[in-house]
Amino acid sequence: ENRNYRLPLPVPGAVRIPGLHLVLHTELFENTTVTEMSGDVYNRCVGFLDLDRFSGSLEVRNWRPGDQYQPEGRTAAEKIKVLFQEARIPLWERRHWPLITAGDIILWARRFGPAASFAAGSTAGPVLGIRETEA
Repeated sequence: ENRNYRLPLPVPGAVRIPGLHLVLHTELFENTTVTEMSGDVYNRCVGFLDLDRFSGSLEVRNWRPGDQYQPEGRTAAEKIKVLFQEARIPLWERRHWPLITAGDIILWARRFGPAASFAAGSTAGPVLGIRETEA
């Protein structure tokens, strides 16, 4: 079985993640909506990206050994494998773990959230909301 996937991520839109019972949804918001929705458990909002900080088309792909990025709240880039170990993510879930990328840059990782340099803040313009639902 091929464990690697790379799929275009429509904005706005949704994509089903191979190997998991998970769908990632992307939605466009004005920044005022971000603060209202950030604590909304019902909608399972799991991150907001500042649209002005990146360009190009987005893709969703699985985690691969060696991948690293700096999650919001961390002082430096971390290997995602280390984040998996800290969060006790089982080995069998890691191989299908979704990441959102723009080219070779990781913008967001499931459960770990947006990359610090691309996260929407209070001064952001339009933002991209990312949420997940069960498939």
